[in-house]
Amino acid sequence: MAFSISQHSRDSSLLNIIKDYLGCGVIENVSTRPNITNFAVYKFSDLLGKIIPFFEKNPLLGTKFLDYQDFCKVIILKERGAHLTEHGNNKICIIKKGMNLFRGLK
Repeated sequence: MAFSISQHSRDSSLLNIIKDYLGCGVIENVSTRPNITNFAVYKFSDLLGKIIPFFEKNPLLGTKFLDYQDFCKVIILKERGAHLTEHGNNKICIIKKGMNLFRGLK
C-alpha cells in the first residue's frame, strides 16, 4: 500500500515542498511517463503516523475523500495483521479494487 501524488514534471518543486513538509516519502520520475513526477510514501509507519493524521486535520473533498476512507480501511486492516490471512487479504483486495478509477465500476 502506498500514498502518491502525481504532477507534471514542471511542478516537481511543489512535490518537494510536500515531501519536506510531511517529512517522509520519495520523489520519483517514471520512465514510461517522462513528463510526470510522483511523490510517494511507502513506509507503513509514515502512512499511519504522518499521512493519515495530515488528512484527518485537512480533509479531502469529493471522490478523493471516499478513496481516502478506503485507504484508511486498508491501513487499519494491515495494522491488525489482516493481510496475513487469506480472508483478510481478500477483503483488502476488494477494497483496493474499488478505489480511484474503479470507484464507479462496483
